[in-house]
Amino acid sequence: MSGRKIRSKSIKLFRKYVTIIVGSILMAAAINLIYEPLGLVTGGIAGLAIVVKEITKFIWEAGLPIWLFTVIVNIPLFIIAIKLLGLKTMLNVFVGTVSLIIALMIIPIYDFQFNDILLSSVVGGAITGVGMGMVFSASASTGGTDLLATLIHRYKRHISVPFILTFIDGAIIVLGALVFGIGKALYAIIAVFITAKVSDGI
Repeated sequence: MSGRKIRSKSIKLFRKYVTIIVGSILMAAAINLIYEPLGLVTGGIAGLAIVVKEITKFIWEAGLPIWLFTVIVNIPLFIIAIKLLGLKTMLNVFVGTVSLIIALMIIPIYDFQFNDILLSSVVGGAITGVGMGMVFSASASTGGTDLLATLIHRYKRHISVPFILTFIDGAIIVLGALVFGIGKALYAIIAVFITAKVSDGI
């Protein structure tokens, strides 16, 4: 392989991983700065982590950190996925997941005291959509329910990955409604809709 081809391949790889990392950071920013402070459970492992954090506040004051719950859930998923899908296939997902976890650790959870929760849902959905779109465009994901849906599909071929993912995320949103109220759940659904539209556009 010529030096020019090697350099071109390295640049493409660099751009790919930068895209994954930046996308993951945007997703983490929406979680820590909008979803968590407002109690918006938008599905996914992050949504479930917000619920768990709220529930565990009865055990200790701050509750279980979102990033820590994300690590706990993803470890067994990754072990199974590597065995079934192979290490090479999981590399991009690993980069996305680790980037998201580190960003969740670094970005402080801060409540901006947003008065307009509808606008917050739209902005949060847009930011998440951009981030998710960037990650998906690099043929990666941030693990969590995406990875779980893929693993379930391996054994239930007649059920599509999007359907499985919708079912899992829907169950998490319902759980969020039980903890934070139906009103917050409806706003969360708006955020999910915006996320889907923006990420599909990207």
